[in-house]
Amino acid sequence: MLLHIEATQHEGTTVLTMLGDLDVASAPQLRSQVIEAISHGPVDLVLDLRNVDFIDSFGLGVIISALKRTALVDRKLQLLTDPGGPVSELLRITDLDRILEVRPGLETTGFETTGFETTGFETTEPAE
Repeated sequence: MLLHIEATQHEGTTVLTMLGDLDVASAPQLRSQVIEAISHGPVDLVLDLRNVDFIDSFGLGVIISALKRTALVDRKLQLLTDPGGPVSELLRITDLDRILEVRPGLETTGFETTGFETTGFETTEPAE
C-alpha cells in the first residue's frame, strides 16, 4: 500500500498525518518530511500513525531518527496511535513505547483535527 502524508502546522507544532504502510519503500518520504519540518525552525513534531497499518524496521528507524532530530533542536516528538492497534502493539513489543511519547489522539496534544482528508497528500510510488 502507498503512504500518504499530510503536513499541517499549529502553534509551533508540525503534524505529519499518515495513511498507508511505513516501510522500506515509503520511509525515505517520511524522513524527508521530518527533515523539512525541522529545517523551517525548531518545532515540536507529531507523527499521526493512527491510519498506518504496518511499520517495518526501516519505518521504525525513521521514527527513531525523528526523535533524535527533534532532541537536537530541544523540541519533542509525539506519536499518535490507535490504542490496541497494530502500531501500538509494535511499539509495545519493541519497547519503543518506553522511549517515545505515545498518545492515543490529537485531543491530547492541545488541538483538534478536522478528520482525515486525502486532499493534499503526497504519494510514495512502490519501489520496482
